[in-house]
Amino acid sequence: MIASQPDLFDIGERLSEPTEAEPRPPLDRCTPALSGTGPENQTCRSCKNKTATFSGSGKRFLKCEVMRRHWTHGGATDIKARWDACSHWRPATGETQTEFYENAIVKRQV
Repeated sequence: MIASQPDLFDIGERLSEPTEAEPRPPLDRCTPALSGTGPENQTCRSCKNKTATFSGSGKRFLKCEVMRRHWTHGGATDIKARWDACSHWRPATGETQTEFYENAIVKRQV
């Protein structure tokens, strides 16, 4: 006699979607404020807080210095130089400083 096997794909009663759920705010871990809240005609490219990190293979990743404690080793905290400036925008002087941070070379504007 063969015993019946349970259906592996029968997940039972399905829950309905919540009807009055509030929308979640967008998760943005790369900039301290919303893009576009800074001075007009300015971008992350001209900001003092723009920092370039370099991987061991020499790839460059742009990050915001204000958000350094939230940096990851992934794209979630990368910024784009063409993004409109946020309210934390500061004018860059053009000089750069190089340091070593968590097994990566970091170059930032001073």
